[in-house]
Amino acid sequence: MYLSSAEDEFAPRDDERPADIFTAMGETSPAVHRTESVRDEFARLREIRKEDTQRREAAARAARRARRPHVRWRELAEAAKTRLDDLAFAFRDHVADSKMARLTLACADLSEKRYQSAMARFDRVLADDARCVEALDGKAQALIGLKRFEEAVETYAQVVEIAPSNVRARYNYGALLYRLGSFGEATWQFRVLLEYDRDHARAHYNLATLAQRAGRLGEAMDEWERFTLLEPDVAEAWFNLGIIYMDYDRPIEAMTCFEQVVEINPDDVDGRLNLGLALAAAGELRAALRAMEAAQDLSPCDPVVLALLADVHDVLAETAEADAEREALRSRAAELRAQAELETTARHALAASNTPDSD
Repeated sequence: MYLSSAEDEFAPRDDERPADIFTAMGETSPAVHRTESVRDEFARLREIRKEDTQRREAAARAARRARRPHVRWRELAEAAKTRLDDLAFAFRDHVADSKMARLTLACADLSEKRYQSAMARFDRVLADDARCVEALDGKAQALIGLKRFEEAVETYAQVVEIAPSNVRARYNYGALLYRLGSFGEATWQFRVLLEYDRDHARAHYNLATLAQRAGRLGEAMDEWERFTLLEPDVAEAWFNLGIIYMDYDRPIEAMTCFEQVVEINPDDVDGRLNLGLALAAAGELRAALRAMEAAQDLSPCDPVVLALLADVHDVLAETAEADAEREALRSRAAELRAQAELETTARHALAASNTPDSD
């Protein structure tokens, strides 16, 4: 039923229009009552239709939901997060218990000088893998930190046996042996190291020191020369090489070495003194005097400097006297030669005048 047709159907006829009597009496005409009731009916019908439409849409939505699985996304997200957190914790627990994690934590303890803690972690790794080079090397360093040197030597011996080409561990092994006074074993370890890394500067340095200490000056000179090629800015190496050159009576090479010492460290008194000695040995007395005077400026009250400076002055004085004597002798010799030449010329002239004329 449409509103337009209802209004046509129930529209009052002309004979049903309200009379003036009803209006005058203040009452409502029956036709007015009928029209208001129709409007109320239509309003009620519209509400019913709206409610019916809402029910049908709700039923359709329910049907659609019934045809597909219902997912509770919030609950699913919370469950997934919980599961991921559980997995993450489990993964972290697994990693924390792994060999790499233990080594990392042990090395961190070692760098912070927590040697006991580092030892415990390295030992735990070694309990699972007794040939782990990283753990053995770290354990040896921790033992050195704890001043348990003999145990550290044994540990390093295991490292170089398992990994002969581990240059760092072998160098530490040799340095530790050197520190403990096992010079022969230390020398051997440094020589083996050079088979794997011939340009390992510190190995050459230690071999040079060990050889010079043992009096093997030729070997020491070779090692110092090699080291100064690799590390030219170490004054101590140039100084030791210069001393060996002086022992071999090679003052020119020694002078070059001590010049390097002074260039690297201008305040090195011993370097300037030895430069002066090398210059004096090479015959450069004036330059030697200047070098020793520079040493005196750095250390005015050093008795060694004063004694050497006095020696150079004496040598220079003796040299000056000798030079004067030589100059006098040269002058006298020149005079004698000139006199002899005059006498020879006179004799020749006399002989020529006494010769009879053949005509």
